[in-house]
Amino acid sequence: MIKLTKEAWDSLPFPDWRPRFFLECFSESLSVKTPHFHQAKMMGVLDLAQEVLENIKIYEENDKGKGYLTSSLKELKLALERDFVSNEIFRDILEVFGDCAKNFNSEKFPKSLIIQLSILCKRIITQSDLYFEKLNSSLISAIIDERDLNKKETITEEIYSLTREYVTYLLNAGYSPTFLFNKTQMLTRRNKYNGRNFRDQLYFLFNSLDCKSRVFNVFFGLKTNKKETMKKYTPSKGIKLLREIPEKHYTISTKTFSKFSPDFYVRVSIEALDYVGASIRASEEIESEIDLLKVLVSKNNITLHDNCYVDYKAKGHTYQREVKLKILNNLLTYDLRHSQLNNYVNFDFRSRFEMSSMKKIEGIFKNLRQVKESARLEQKLLGLWISLESLCYSGDEKSIISSVTNFLPKVYALKSIKQRIEYVLNLLAEYEVKIPNSVIERHNLEVDSFDKDISLDVFYEIITEEQSARDICKAISELDFLYFRLYCLYKLISNKKDIKKRIGYTREDIEKQLYRIYQNRNNIVHVGFSENLNHYAINHLSDYVNTLLLIVFDTAKKSNYLTELTLDDIALSNQLVVDNKFKSLENIQVNSLNDLESTVII
Repeated sequence: MIKLTKEAWDSLPFPDWRPRFFLECFSESLSVKTPHFHQAKMMGVLDLAQEVLENIKIYEENDKGKGYLTSSLKELKLALERDFVSNEIFRDILEVFGDCAKNFNSEKFPKSLIIQLSILCKRIITQSDLYFEKLNSSLISAIIDERDLNKKETITEEIYSLTREYVTYLLNAGYSPTFLFNKTQMLTRRNKYNGRNFRDQLYFLFNSLDCKSRVFNVFFGLKTNKKETMKKYTPSKGIKLLREIPEKHYTISTKTFSKFSPDFYVRVSIEALDYVGASIRASEEIESEIDLLKVLVSKNNITLHDNCYVDYKAKGHTYQREVKLKILNNLLTYDLRHSQLNNYVNFDFRSRFEMSSMKKIEGIFKNLRQVKESARLEQKLLGLWISLESLCYSGDEKSIISSVTNFLPKVYALKSIKQRIEYVLNLLAEYEVKIPNSVIERHNLEVDSFDKDISLDVFYEIITEEQSARDICKAISELDFLYFRLYCLYKLISNKKDIKKRIGYTREDIEKQLYRIYQNRNNIVHVGFSENLNHYAINHLSDYVNTLLLIVFDTAKKSNYLTELTLDDIALSNQLVVDNKFKSLENIQVNSLNDLESTVII
């Protein structure tokens, strides 16, 4: 999230409250500290249409692909209905697509339906440029054009939805999250305006994100004990080994590779949308070359510097940027649950498990370490997926994916409500919001501001009390993004039926993402690579693994009855509790967070 002081926000040339709201929505969609359900979506309408075409091809080759096809079709239908821009551009085919949807669950897709679906998806994809153009203009209009600013609920929902769709499009086009996040400085730093007013600066920002590739030269520093071998080595196209760096690069290379003294420099010329994305893709290329050299050349020790720098041209100017690759690489597997693992660093979990399960846990740790060290997305996904499988029960004669989807989506969905509440409480603390006196008196609070001293149970009680929620909303009425987040949370948890619906929707979403990731896993295992792999798939999968790891540690710590636990004990006992919780939710109302908590029964 963007964090500026009130004075800094007030100093910016914004015409009203909407630009700040847009910027906070934009940064929330990209931040690694944002829960996945508030980040940009993994796939937008155009990506889903492309996925349907690919799944049609798989289905035609193998009837077993029906599950993938059905899932992606349902997701595309929902996206078309919810997407602001799609409702305008594809209005003429929405009803037609809906007619096709009535046959999605049939035992076999007729050939005619397959052709019809292909036609509709191709129609959507061919209008990609129009979609992006309309998305740009609609979002800009929502931010700066004349509106009845008293209709805040309608306007905030419009800006939020369009911003999320916009960020999703940019990410799937190939922009890196870090680059986009840093782009917000064009609107938050006065020295970036160069005499332009806000309207012109906003257009300048949007025009700079044109989704057009350019060539970037990425430079790495390398050390090896096989210098003569390296001198004779011919790398892949686009990669060149250099003994010396160009003279005009002396300053940036000295800064980037200080205290390293490379034996060789490696230049990777690569097409990308931004310099950060170029450096990440180039590091994957370099890792592939190092893999080859270490396999084919015996006793070859190669060390690559953690950082690189990028040299490129844009609008007639030459730029050189240092990129800290190790930090970027770690961000791919960072999520809020990962930070919670720190709580168990002093827990002697080894004494709680029998030997084979302890060996399996050690194998998971090894895989996760390798995931962090590797630059290649395929390697990260395989390591994470192996860890995920190891944490799930697979003794029944079911498919690999079934062993994962039987438990993870349910437990994740139950925990997501707590995570939504915790997220808003943390936002209130970050904004340093004071608790209204009326709320302090009504709930007998001993603190006067929202911070870590307020438990989630107490905060739940406060937000579900209508008058308290109103009082807090009134106190933050000038903080539009915070108001939007708090009001959305209130609407969710104050309606007991909506909580159950949200749990159901989250479960379905996680199942879809798991099937999509599993398809990528199969491509890597059986083909050797996956063309559709992106950083969000890695980040989501890391979150799922950390969710299960936390359950393992928490259960082992709270277990009072069994000794020498196995991972199967933990997985199956928790599955019993979670399955029972889902059944009980059909008949009870959610009146407190305890109603969603799982107990340890072993």
